[in-house]
Amino acid sequence: MTMLLLYASVVMLALGVFANRAVARRLTRVRRDMAAEEQAMRDLDRDLLAAQRALRDAERRLEEADARIEQGRAALQAAEADLEKTRRMPVERFHVFDRLEPRPGVIWAARVELATDATSGTTRLAAAWGGARTYLIAAASQREALDRLTQRFPRNTGYTVGTVSPCGLFATRKPRPGGTDEAPVPAADRKRA
Repeated sequence: MTMLLLYASVVMLALGVFANRAVARRLTRVRRDMAAEEQAMRDLDRDLLAAQRALRDAERRLEEADARIEQGRAALQAAEADLEKTRRMPVERFHVFDRLEPRPGVIWAARVELATDATSGTTRLAAAWGGARTYLIAAASQREALDRLTQRFPRNTGYTVGTVSPCGLFATRKPRPGGTDEAPVPAADRKRA
């Protein structure tokens, strides 16, 4: 009987060692799986934070794009209003002097009127003239432009030449308030500079 008890205790001891090793292996495996799952959870948290950051950046860019779109719409509406206002304005026509023989110099603008009671002109010319016309003329100075216009449209035939000023269509800079009365730079001189 003692032998049987001794045999049973050795078997129990072997079973205990075997069970202990199996449980230790299983515990090591579970710990390794838990560490891998914790690492995966940390990676997932990091990816989640990166995705949240990307979402916030995308929302910020979307808000900026919406603001730019609103600004663009406001600018478009202002431009359309300006266009509509410009369309409603009376048309300003310019008559070009020296179309066939281009001259160097500044382009000047002057208003020329024809008196309705002009004795040498016909009434048909006065009707076709239509009030005042703006002529563009190229000249080196204001005096030369005025002389050429008065030569073409003399006062004794009923024409009145107004003041000659640099044409705003071809000006490269705005005159300074209180500055000198300089003429704008001609287009030919601008290309050379």
